[in-house]
Amino acid sequence: MPQPPTPHERLRFLADLAQKEARHLALTDARLLAQPFTEARARSLAQDIDLAERADAFVARFGRLQDTLGDKLIPRHLEALGEKTGAAIDNLDKAERLGWVPSTEDWMAMRKLRNQMIHGYIDDPNILANALQSGHEYVPTLVQVTNNILKDLVNLNPILQPQSFHPMFKLFQIVGDQNQTPAARVASQHLVVGAGGPRVAPDHP
Repeated sequence: MPQPPTPHERLRFLADLAQKEARHLALTDARLLAQPFTEARARSLAQDIDLAERADAFVARFGRLQDTLGDKLIPRHLEALGEKTGAAIDNLDKAERLGWVPSTEDWMAMRKLRNQMIHGYIDDPNILANALQSGHEYVPTLVQVTNNILKDLVNLNPILQPQSFHPMFKLFQIVGDQNQTPAARVASQHLVVGAGGPRVAPDHP
């Protein structure tokens, strides 16, 4: 019978998952928001299937990365450090104190944006446009939070030490580099890709 994963194995899985989700979100952000998401674009979603699929992907990936970080990776990493976990707001306060999350208040604002993105599809194109544009502005924050936690994991957990990573790293580059959004550029600067998937870029050349 297969054995359940150890806490370190679970943490490693969540770290890998967060890296992949950050990369996917940055890619979708680059494709959807290379130009401002206006109310006119929101109104065109019913006719423009390609745009609608990109918007759907952005909303899903924006929320998914928040869930992975806030509901899974942050609590598990806090436990690995011997910190007591509790309600989401308490975990976020500890994450802010440890330097992983720049602002608990901003994180909660991102959570509210998710509902606006979802309900905007049904209720109001203007709400949807504003929510997607605001979500775009928060993508660098989500990517940076991911990087902060991963770097801390590498420093503090033997299972995530660099020697366990595939040595053949290369900088993560997005197709259409000249059209990258700020969020995509942040991702390309901080994530690297090896055989085992995207990893944290080293601080030195």
